Amino acid sequence: MRNLNPDNTWTPAPTGLTVTLGRHQDSDASANEPHFERGIYSSEAAAIMGLDPKRSMLDIWHEKQGLLIQTQTPAGQHGQCSWDLIEPLVALVYSKRTGNPVKRVSKTLRSSEHPWMGAAIRWEVQSSEVRLLHCLQIASEDLSLWQGGVPEHVKVDIGHLQAVTGQQAVDLAVLAGGRSVQLYRVERDEVLIERLIEAEARFWGYVERGQAPNPNCS
Repeated sequence: MRNLNPDNTWTPAPTGLTVTLGRHQDSDASANEPHFERGIYSSEAAAIMGLDPKRSMLDIWHEKQGLLIQTQTPAGQHGQCSWDLIEPLVALVYSKRTGNPVKRVSKTLRSSEHPWMGAAIRWEVQSSEVRLLHCLQIASEDLSLWQGGVPEHVKVDIGHLQAVTGQQAVDLAVLAGGRSVQLYRVERDEVLIERLIEAEARFWGYVERGQAPNPNCS
């Protein structure tokens, strides 16, 4: 993992740097798809591995079975709307600091070897070193998780993304506490990916059988 932060300055991109905005999607999969058919996406990987501080493996299983439907309160909808407006600015900071043009896209990819593994791509990078950018916002109360760099649960989520796309590295642009943008690069970890695929395959078997998983076996 590499820290790409020279400073915490939030300034506009100079002439010559490009952030291209296009159609995008707000979730890992279409809301019209049945829960069972969505497969597993990067935002669910850490929970399946038992590392997500917010959600458990059972939470994801209930969602896949249609037993736990996520609904947004007006405050939650406002927060999503705000992030949709802020995220391009976070990508702009990344472009300014690295010199890499980025483009917002709408792509949902699926692994040919493991068809239950999916990945939603929102930002592509024009660089010889890295091709994908992942933007995140971190609440102030969660900043302690980032004191030592990218937390393990985020590395797992990015590992899932790398497993599906085949990418060797993914850049992260993190809006920390609404005040500063931190940049990181997560390199591919084959050992982690192997463990992740094994855990997700086991979990997806539970989904297909309609059998609740044992959370102690993540």
